[in-house]
Amino acid sequence: MTGAERAARRSQVRRALEAVDTYELEWQASMPQRRIRWEAPRAAALVRTVGASDAAGTDVVLRKVSDWQALAILLAECADPARTAAVMESVMGEPLRKAGAA
Repeated sequence: MTGAERAARRSQVRRALEAVDTYELEWQASMPQRRIRWEAPRAAALVRTVGASDAAGTDVVLRKVSDWQALAILLAECADPARTAAVMESVMGEPLRKAGAA
């Protein structure tokens, strides 16, 4: 193999490794969003059960939590009532109704 062929081969391998590294970096960068998306149903259920003063339901929901950090991020977002409605709507697919509304 000539020097030019070796250089071309090294360049080709380097480009392939960069492509793999880019994919890995993108995967790692999107991990927090996947974690939050995974816990969103439990956050929505927790908001509903706490809002309804349902201690047994809250206990069941909390036992299903697998990622406490993601849940904490979601609940922090729910500190604002407008954000709570947005989280609930994104999970449930319907707008959050006010208590007592039919």
